[in-house]
Amino acid sequence: MLRSVSCGQASAQCLLGDVADPDPAQAACEDLADSYCERTVECGFASDKQACVADSASLLPCARAVGFQLGFEACLADIGKADCSALTLPPSCDSVIIARE
Repeated sequence: MLRSVSCGQASAQCLLGDVADPDPAQAACEDLADSYCERTVECGFASDKQACVADSASLLPCARAVGFQLGFEACLADIGKADCSALTLPPSCDSVIIARE
């Protein structure tokens, strides 16, 4: 059955941005920003979560996201446990979102 399915044309340059569906990655990136901003409000570093999310757009390239790593769920869990005395993105979030240049 798989052999009978048409897959369309291959990308001439085989670029990730041409073959990946960016929607799940962009949603994951937005979830990451949302989780981090929720934690910043909980920790008292921000008073408005939506303003934080808007500000994070310059740091998280969600519009350019094309994938995310398997450690994404661990990243979200670690954000929720991040120490408020020195709030930063946990190491598990490093390079968890894959963005095209």
